[in-house]
Order: sequence, then C-alpha cells, then structure tokens
Amino acid sequence: MRTNHSAYTLAKAKQTKSRFRQELKRHNHRVVITDCVDRGRYVSYVVSYYLGGRRKQVRRANLDEARLEANLVLTKLAEGEPDVLALTSTDRLIYLRACEALATINVPLDVAISEYVHARNILKGVGTITEAAHHYVKQYSGFKSTVLVQQAVDELLTARRADGSSPVHVADLECRLGVFSKAFACPLCEVRDSDIYDFLLNLKFEPRTKNNYRTAISNLFTFARLKRFVPQGYDPLQCVPEFKEPHQPIDILTVDELTLLFGKVQPNFRAYLAIAAFAGLRQSEIQRLRWEHIKGDYIHVPPGQYRVKSTRYVPIQPNLKAWLAICPKSDGMVVPYKNPTNNLAKLFADAEVELKHNCLRHSFGSYRIAVTQNIHSTSLEMGNSPSMIRKHYMEVVTKETGAAWFDIKPPDPVQSPEATPEYSATAAQQPAGA
Repeated sequence: MRTNHSAYTLAKAKQTKSRFRQELKRHNHRVVITDCVDRGRYVSYVVSYYLGGRRKQVRRANLDEARLEANLVLTKLAEGEPDVLALTSTDRLIYLRACEALATINVPLDVAISEYVHARNILKGVGTITEAAHHYVKQYSGFKSTVLVQQAVDELLTARRADGSSPVHVADLECRLGVFSKAFACPLCEVRDSDIYDFLLNLKFEPRTKNNYRTAISNLFTFARLKRFVPQGYDPLQCVPEFKEPHQPIDILTVDELTLLFGKVQPNFRAYLAIAAFAGLRQSEIQRLRWEHIKGDYIHVPPGQYRVKSTRYVPIQPNLKAWLAICPKSDGMVVPYKNPTNNLAKLFADAEVELKHNCLRHSFGSYRIAVTQNIHSTSLEMGNSPSMIRKHYMEVVTKETGAAWFDIKPPDPVQSPEATPEYSATAAQQPAGA
C-alpha cells in the first residue's frame, strides 16, 4: 500500500504544471521564475538561470524572495561576479544579509570581517565586541581633548576656592601645580605617565616633597575626569610609583629640655607650652581654645574650619591642671598671639634648646603611650588614627621616663622666691603633690 501511495503522489506531481512564469532580463542575461506546487498544497518558486553552460535552479518560499534572488543573479552576472552565485542557498542568504547591514555604513564586507577578527583577537574571550564598544564609548566619548594643563589648573583652583577648601590647601595646589603647568604646555589628555615620572624625578627635592607634588597632580587628574577634560578611565598616576621616603627618627624632647623651657617661658605663653606638652594638641587647635573650653577634667577641642572638623575631649593630666592654674586669664583666648611660632622659636632660643619640628606633640604621643601602653586610647586623645600615631608620633621610651614627663609641675613657691605674686598665690592653693 505504501508503494502504491508513493507512486500515486509522484504521478500527481508530474501532472501538476506551472501556473506562474516570469522572465527577467538584463543585458544578455536572463532569469526565469516559475511556481511549483509540492504534493498539491505547498507552493514555492523556482529561480532558473544558466551559469557556465549549466542550468542552475534556486527555490524560494515566496515570490518576493524569488524576485530578490533573481535580481541578485542578474546583478552578479552583469558585474562579472559569478563566483558568488556558486554559494549554497544558506551561504548566499548570509552574504546578502551581511551586505545589507554594511550598506548603511558603507564598509566593504572584507574590511568588516578583518576588523571583527582583529577585535576578537584583542579581547581574547573577555566580553563581546559590543560590550567592549559600549565600555569604550562610556570612557572616551564627550571629553574635551583641547583643554590645556594651565586651563585645567586654573579651573581646579577656582573650584577649590568656591567649595570652601582651606586657603593653605589652595595655596599649596597653586604652588605645586604652577610648576607642573609650566613644564607641560600641552593639552592635559596628552600628558603620559612617563612624562609625570620624569617630571617628579627631576625635581631637586626630597622624596617627601616629590610625593607631595604627586598628590597635587593626582588631585588635578581626579578633577579633570570629573570635568571630562580627560577620558573617564584615564589615570596616569596609577603607573607612577611613590618615592621611597627614608625613615626619619621622631624628634622628641627630653624631660630636662622641657624643664628648661618652663624655666624660660613667659607667663602669657605658659598655657601654650603646657597644653602642647601635656595634652598633645596641635598648634591650630590651641590657637582656637578659649578659657571656657577648659572645664573640669577635660579640654573641649572645638572643630576647625578646614582641616580638623571634628570635636573631641582631651583629659587634663594632674600636672597640666597645676600649670593651667598659674596661667593669667585676662583674655578670653588661651593664647593671645596670632602666630605662636615666633614666640615658640624665641622660647627655644632663650632656653638654648634645639627647636625640632612638631617636637611637643611628638613628645606627648611618645610619653603618653609609654605611660598608658595603649595606642588606641592615645590616638583618640590626639585626634589621629592608630596607624598615624605609629608612623609620626611614637618614639620608644620607658614607662619610667613617661611618668617623669607627666610629673613636671610648677615649682613650689617657697623654693622659688623670684616667682611673681600671681604665680605664688595660685600655686600656694594647690594641694601637695598636685
């Protein structure tokens, strides 16, 4: 039965004749389109033409596709490109789609394929070409490639003045970036990591100062990325290493040196010396202190306008309380000087003690840790992180030496007949050993 059915179907197919025929011509070439009914129900269209003396037929599902195929055949035959017609139906369809997509950007197929393969080789399987293109556009589109280094520096300084940055910080940026902008009279986006490294290397400064220049330049490029003066991902400082700073011993005073300083200090500068040595406040913090900030057993350190904007309470050590008790309090300010540095330099010179950088604060940190054996609590008192305490404010001293530092008290009035009336009257009220 199955054999008879197959023979019957074949006979019916042979009896079915084409009901549609269209002939297309171009120059000396001719293509014929006819319909074909399979099994009496499925209609398709056959494109017939001759190539190299042999008849070729291509079947398409509908008339539009058949006409498109016929026009392609005529075009390729007329242009002398018969090799394209030797492709299989699937390959030819892929070719047509590729040509149609590339027609919008006017790029030849071979060029597109070459660039595609090259891009894939660069990616090495990390993402797709589309993802890479999106990332590139996000990073590099829209930036102003013509902004000069000096222009970027000027805008940064203007922005820093407007956002309330410290005048000291703005002045530091202006000084360091002024040198940098003179060395690079070009668009900022053209400055490379090797250029920055050579610039820093040729500076006739110590490693610490070179690193400060590096920080200022990093500040500039961070601002430039925000303003799109450079591409979003452009950070040449990533490849510029910091300069190794040699370990510098921390400069602290001895107990004898501090005793000499208290012997030479003027009464109206005594509070500064005592607070710096026995509470570890920064110079800027002491300058902000008023006598109402010193109450009970704590010093209330008010927040600063720029650098240190947090407040804290520092415990008053017994010997500090004794020194503060004999300080004149005629003015509301604890230190009635705009620039205590000059008074400090004169005091050290009068006492014949070498003035070392930040030595009072360094000394407090070192001796305080020796007494408490607790870096964390000392960091809270000093307003620094434990890591900063270890790096900048810690010199190894014995616990006994630390105790001696905080045992420096005003001399007994009986043993110091030269003391001022105010000094004697106040000190006499102090209990023994206070």
